[in-house]
Amino acid sequence: MADTKYLEALIEAIKFVYERSDGYFKTTEGRERSMVFRIAHHLAHNIENKEVFVDIEPTRCERKTKRDSEGNPIIPDLIIHKRIDTGYVAVEFKCSRRYWKNDFNKLKCLTTPEEQRENDNSSTPHYEIGVFVYLTNEIKNIEINIFTDGCENTKLTKIYQEKFKEK
Repeated sequence: MADTKYLEALIEAIKFVYERSDGYFKTTEGRERSMVFRIAHHLAHNIENKEVFVDIEPTRCERKTKRDSEGNPIIPDLIIHKRIDTGYVAVEFKCSRRYWKNDFNKLKCLTTPEEQRENDNSSTPHYEIGVFVYLTNEIKNIEINIFTDGCENTKLTKIYQEKFKEK
């Protein structure tokens, strides 16, 4: 099973930002980037070191951009990684229910182990964990889906969904 310490840190960062939002998230429409920035800022403050980094909309860093089967680039909203070669967590955020399927497909692709990828000549690293987060106006309504090994991990999804219900 994938190491979940960075997933735990992500959940704590989301909770921290919501708890201190002072009503800012009463409406999430049009605020996805702002929310992702706040979450990434808090997460980076807590976990970054000389080897582990948090980036939003990362650059290619001397490697090809991963593309889906239709040639569209796959660029996660937030990543936790060792620059250049090791991907730990890739995260997609949404504030509306549109385009979920696209994000699910991105995360499936990014978490598929390299030896299982068909016709993949990119050098984009495999991410151990993919996370889809549906940001809502209240923390208790946040929805989360966890992906490992190229598919949704329903066990981890259930465990981490419950963490938003906890006080």
